[in-house]
Amino acid sequence: MFSIEVAVVGVPPWCNPSLALDANGTPSVVYNDNGVVLARKSDPIWATEMVSSNATVYSTRSLGIVPSGDPVVGLSHNALTHIARRTGGLWSFEFMQGLDPWTLTIALDHTGGVHVVENWSWGSGLYTGFLNYDRDEITNRSIFIPTRPTLSLAVDSRYAPHIVFVPTEGAAMQYWTEVGDTWLSETLPAGLGGAVAVDASDVLHMVYYDLAQGDLIYGTRPPLLGGAWNFTPLDQAGDVGKAPSIAIDALGRPHVSYYDATNQDLRYAALDGGSWQRQTVDSFGNVGTASSIAVNPAGLPLIAYYDGRAYLKLATAQAPTPTRATSLGTVKALYNRR
Repeated sequence: MFSIEVAVVGVPPWCNPSLALDANGTPSVVYNDNGVVLARKSDPIWATEMVSSNATVYSTRSLGIVPSGDPVVGLSHNALTHIARRTGGLWSFEFMQGLDPWTLTIALDHTGGVHVVENWSWGSGLYTGFLNYDRDEITNRSIFIPTRPTLSLAVDSRYAPHIVFVPTEGAAMQYWTEVGDTWLSETLPAGLGGAVAVDASDVLHMVYYDLAQGDLIYGTRPPLLGGAWNFTPLDQAGDVGKAPSIAIDALGRPHVSYYDATNQDLRYAALDGGSWQRQTVDSFGNVGTASSIAVNPAGLPLIAYYDGRAYLKLATAQAPTPTRATSLGTVKALYNRR
């Protein structure tokens, strides 16, 4: 079960929310609204501030919270790729590389270091695409007509980046990683919205929308290129899986939020004991076309998402209510007290 609250009223459909939690589990969300805005919950209210009035965030992971508790945002600022950092209440902007990127995303490593991957291009019609990681050019050989390109990034405990890139809608996805000073790539199945995460054992987890079948697909891969990707359907009930977001808890269990286009609902799934547990989070109107998930220190998922009525909402999973007699020892103790 989830409790649902309205964080911000009057956001546009292209708000592209990105959720991050600080060390205490306090949520912050960055989103588009006549610029890039940061909303942070300070119980019981939400406070908002403008990051940049001439900037855009994409439908990717664009917000992180560093160990000091300060936010960092990956964005296109003045049509250039930047990382925005807030320190002492003031925002500063660090230029990275790309010129007017098609899309970009950030990830934090386990020390709080910030990393960015971006896709930008020169040309018109058919583009020569550039893929850059922390100012390092991965490739400039991708020729494509960009339609809803997406990027996802995770950084493992060895600081190795793992990138899933969809250059254009319906195209085969690309997986990139760096071993030493060499970039390696693989071609993955055709999909949309590929999102990747890494657990504490450096196992990779990935979800994407199968555009041809209308299904949500989940995949894993052992660490250090130790094996092949293994993909299986996660949800096939109707047209499901658009705009997926993934987070991993401390036990290595994946949590996924996604859009159910058939019912126009926000859905959630978690892998528990080898089987997927799925549920509808919000079904009031057309909700969940964009969502972002994170897991708090207690292992409970939170989901920031767009509500079709121009609301930015936050759904927070509720901890199970404990019962009095949950073990044989408890039953015996209660009996002996009689």
